[in-house]
Amino acid sequence: MNKLKSLLVICTMVLSLFATNSIATAADYTITIPHKPVNAWSTALLQEWKKVLKKDVALKYHPGARQIPGVNYWHNNLQNNEDSMLFTHGGNAMAHLLETVDYDLRLYTPVGAQNLAILVLRKTDVNWDEWYNGNGKVIAAYNPGVEPDLMALTLLYCGDDKAMDQYLKCYKDKFITVRAMKGSERTLAYKRGELNMLRGNPTNWAKKWHNIDNSEMWFSHGVFNMTTGKIDADPNGYVTFNDVFKARWGHLPSGRYYNAYALIKNYRDLLQKILWVGPNNPNAKELQDSLRETVKEGTETRANINKTMGVYNWLIGDEVKVAFKKLQAQTTEQALKDVIWWYNEAFGFQTEYKEDMVAK
Repeated sequence: MNKLKSLLVICTMVLSLFATNSIATAADYTITIPHKPVNAWSTALLQEWKKVLKKDVALKYHPGARQIPGVNYWHNNLQNNEDSMLFTHGGNAMAHLLETVDYDLRLYTPVGAQNLAILVLRKTDVNWDEWYNGNGKVIAAYNPGVEPDLMALTLLYCGDDKAMDQYLKCYKDKFITVRAMKGSERTLAYKRGELNMLRGNPTNWAKKWHNIDNSEMWFSHGVFNMTTGKIDADPNGYVTFNDVFKARWGHLPSGRYYNAYALIKNYRDLLQKILWVGPNNPNAKELQDSLRETVKEGTETRANINKTMGVYNWLIGDEVKVAFKKLQAQTTEQALKDVIWWYNEAFGFQTEYKEDMVAK
């Protein structure tokens, strides 16, 4: 009995020592990321940001269906923690617009965001002229955030003068989507030629996609202009969707289906990579100021960020809120209802019409 008590005492002392050391070496901040490891964007940013912030920052991954549960969890359990940040991506922004979720991005304090564009690649050993002429299909992985890419390619193939049901037939006839593929699986399948289209953020392009054999960048979606609210050219000089559409059809895209595409594309891309803290977080200013210094033009950290994450503008603090309001001001009832109809009919999942998201 005495030996058992002694063993329990020793175990208690060891566990206490372990706990003390864990607390002492715990990170100053933790970022919740709503998907499986690894998040290349956050990892690349932290490499430079920590040089200015001079604090330890840990990444905590919280995966789940459509990458929504992690954001819901942060909203319900962590947003009031002073050391807790949240990373959201374009899929989370689209879910905020279209789906039933616990979170509301308008409630939180933004630390900063990168106003970037999603890039679309294609295989060069595919005869795309034949595709334009009606032969062959786009074979793409279906993952959260791909929807605007598929809408853009539907426009590119079908033109901008069709009715919504005609676009639906066009999409179902000319596209094959493969579900339940992880990020690494999508890249490998594309390399092997099992997929002929791949899409992702500029960090993926810079780190691992630019040298894939038999591959080229098809287009960038372009970036949201904070002044005009229109889609501008990509600051990296990449060919944009508007460019390839005009080359095929002789004019820039417009019309009802294009308006639906532009709405959901802007939600995804403008709100593609954002860091948040909870409302009234006393550490918000420290985080915002240090990030502003990190991405300041002319600094070594900004030069490194441009190299690994693309040459895109950054929004800090309230600048993100201004952008969000600009985006909501463009959210018309017709465009939102068309996006909802398309998501239900083309992609097969339920959406929710949120009247408070429509411009007043």
